[in-house]
Amino acid sequence: MANSNSTILSGNNTVNSTNPAGAHTTMANSNSTILSGNNTMNSTNPAKSAASSSISKGAAVGMGIGCAIAGALIAACIVIICMRRRERRHRPRKTYSPQQKPIAGLITHDIGPKYGVFAAVEQSLPQPLEDAAIGGEMSKLQTLIKNYVQSYYHTLPIGKGEGIPDLSVLGQRLSIPAVSLESMLQNPKTRIPAIRYCIAWTIFTRIGVVNTSLLPAEVLDCLQLLCSDKTDGFSTSALAVWRALTHDLHSKANAGHDKAPINIGSKETAVRDLERVIQPYADAKHNSEERTAKLEAIIKRGASFGWILFGQISCFKFEWERRARGEVCIFPSLLQTLDENAKRMSGQGKWLCEGEHVEVGRI
Repeated sequence: MANSNSTILSGNNTVNSTNPAGAHTTMANSNSTILSGNNTMNSTNPAKSAASSSISKGAAVGMGIGCAIAGALIAACIVIICMRRRERRHRPRKTYSPQQKPIAGLITHDIGPKYGVFAAVEQSLPQPLEDAAIGGEMSKLQTLIKNYVQSYYHTLPIGKGEGIPDLSVLGQRLSIPAVSLESMLQNPKTRIPAIRYCIAWTIFTRIGVVNTSLLPAEVLDCLQLLCSDKTDGFSTSALAVWRALTHDLHSKANAGHDKAPINIGSKETAVRDLERVIQPYADAKHNSEERTAKLEAIIKRGASFGWILFGQISCFKFEWERRARGEVCIFPSLLQTLDENAKRMSGQGKWLCEGEHVEVGRI
């Protein structure tokens, strides 16, 4: 409509126009545009005008840029995934030094692939301890027990019926029958070997998977669970890896502590049980507190040795068999039964430390 007088009423978008002929026209609910040059007003269709006003040119440009960026990111992700897959297919086989081969074979053959979490496990495994170091530590423990007993216990005769020990606290399956061990304790000539046996038996039977184990309580709980549940094929080699990693991680977490971890409750129980057996033969010239403190130190040393064995891939056995009639074993031999691959060794295994046997006659 050109060259006309127009009135615009805002609110309901009503436009009243009067043309030269005097006709009166009303346009309601419409969007109107006034061109100031010729005083011209154009009216558009309601549906088309709503769509044009809802998306401006700036919004359209922004949407286009966003879509372009998203597309570029998706393309980059696809390229990266393809490149990694190609790298894995062409990755060279990893080689190992002679010292690493046993552990590498354990991980790659028995447990899983060499990549991902299994590669991390393989790299985290500590190297096994030398046989000489393990045997030497056990020999030191043997000497420690021997010197302690000779220093703090007497070989004087005792009256009949005196000093009868309660051997049940040592367990029900003693390698020396309880009757024979009681006779050895009563006899001054065999008392020292008998006391040494009691201490060694208490230590070595309590560094494994038993309720009175000297291993840390948190480790023992997991170990008992793993050993009792073999339904899912939890292999011996997998258990060996778990022990080695647990030992290594636990040691690193407690790097500031010089002493090996120990189950405090089991240590106190071991000292208390031994006191019930050997205290009647203690030398009165020594302070009882000092003697007990020395005994506790030996138990701790035994627990430390057990912790060392726990952290090895190999498995070990304490052998208490006597060699001939008329003698008894008072300190066990150490036998390695599984190698560094957690595989059973040929024959009986490998002896790492000889035990100690004494002649006691027919008892």
